[in-house]
Amino acid sequence: LYHFSLWFEKKLFHKSNAVIVLTNRMKEKLETQKILRSNTLIHTIPCCVDVEYFSKARAHDDKSDVFTFAYCGSVGTYNLIDEMFDFLNVVQKKRAVQFLILTQNQNRAEQFLSLRTDLSPKSITILFTPHKNIASYLKTADAALVFRRDSACAIALRTLLKPTK
Repeated sequence: LYHFSLWFEKKLFHKSNAVIVLTNRMKEKLETQKILRSNTLIHTIPCCVDVEYFSKARAHDDKSDVFTFAYCGSVGTYNLIDEMFDFLNVVQKKRAVQFLILTQNQNRAEQFLSLRTDLSPKSITILFTPHKNIASYLKTADAALVFRRDSACAIALRTLLKPTK
């Protein structure tokens, strides 16, 4: 089914009058792979990080001397919060760390945490914060942490972005 979907996707691309992509990298990939006809319009709708916004942000006042991991995103879908907690548990045995979770699913994250008796709730901060404050909170972190479940979309994207020989 997977290979059939790739074949079918190529057919759809070839018949398309226009294609909308989410990154310039994908646009370049489609152009170099010659999947599209030469007259097919490609429009990019950027959906990534506004680097300027993040570079101008000042760190939130909560900067601590303890090494801080940050995670920003949803909880309980493709992002593996329980596995991130497992990782944190292992690291905590070696050194003091904090885990900052910025999410719109604050209640769900707190439910996951409540099931973990092996973690100190004091070492984990779960916040729902407005978008305008995310950059300043992320700047307080020493490293970002994201564990993701593989998905059909991710597999297809990796296949499509595979370097051509």
